[in-house]
Amino acid sequence: MRKVLSVLLTFVLLLSLAPQTKANNVGFKDVPKSHPNYTEIMYLLEKGVIEPAEKFGVNQKVTREEVAITVAKAIGLDGKKTKTKFKDVPESRHSSGYINSAVRAGIINGYPDGTFKPTQQVTRGHMAAFIANAFKLTNQADIKFKDVPKGSTSYVAVRKLAAANITSGYPDGTFKPNEGLSRAHISAFLARAMNPAFRRASESYYGEWIINQVQAYGVGTYSSEDAESLLGKSLTFTANKASCFGDKPSDIVKVATNPIYTETIIPASDFVEKHRIPFDLLGLKAPITEINVSDSKGHVSTFFIKDDNTLIISGGGTYFELIRKVSKNK
Repeated sequence: MRKVLSVLLTFVLLLSLAPQTKANNVGFKDVPKSHPNYTEIMYLLEKGVIEPAEKFGVNQKVTREEVAITVAKAIGLDGKKTKTKFKDVPESRHSSGYINSAVRAGIINGYPDGTFKPTQQVTRGHMAAFIANAFKLTNQADIKFKDVPKGSTSYVAVRKLAAANITSGYPDGTFKPNEGLSRAHISAFLARAMNPAFRRASESYYGEWIINQVQAYGVGTYSSEDAESLLGKSLTFTANKASCFGDKPSDIVKVATNPIYTETIIPASDFVEKHRIPFDLLGLKAPITEINVSDSKGHVSTFFIKDDNTLIISGGGTYFELIRKVSKNK
């Protein structure tokens, strides 16, 4: 039975991998896969928010014009050239339609002197306001950044981004609202605003999980009998311990103590290349959140977040669906 499944899966893989080759060749020379914002940038490229080019200019500072264009595209506003009320944005300017649409939508404003200042650089504080306005964020997180005091111009907007899990600031407790915004950073913020999958999963996967079913068989060490013997077993992931799930069914009794959770967002093409299995066969939606768990003794687990109450875990070349023992929605 397992041999037949493996043959079928291999056939499916050959078909599914064929169109991915072309997709993997699309990108920017200055955005390697190792870049921390690679996935977000490729997502925006796929969605047409940013345009294909030889280089993206990841460290280039963003202007008001560029923000108006990308944010407008992200929420589907009209970019057709049109007259504007700004004396420095004529109808002939390539961005006139996007700027006009963004202003009408209440995302960004001009200046009292009748200008828009399209080439003026944007700060992180400005960006927070633009994204909060564009995506109509209302909730505010009770979080304090040392450099964003109450009463500052970006105070409310930054708290809204934090509440939506679009930003968490820097490790030193700052947000750096006056720092210039790079193209890499605006890409990260926009991708998170557009798709919650890019927002950090935090500890949403903490808790006890039940092995519910075999989602798919791959090439590995588990037989169908091995897999079926694990159905109904429970796995636990917390800050202090994590269940192991390796190449042998017996690995499930091992426990990782003081585990380190590493979270990675993977685009569809890279998931297929890395795991050699179609992500949609696992019931996942792109981009995919992968969690790798390990400890100092080499205990390891790898799983993917399907939704708040469902995970897909990999072991022995087999992929299992885990369901939360107690639903968070109850």
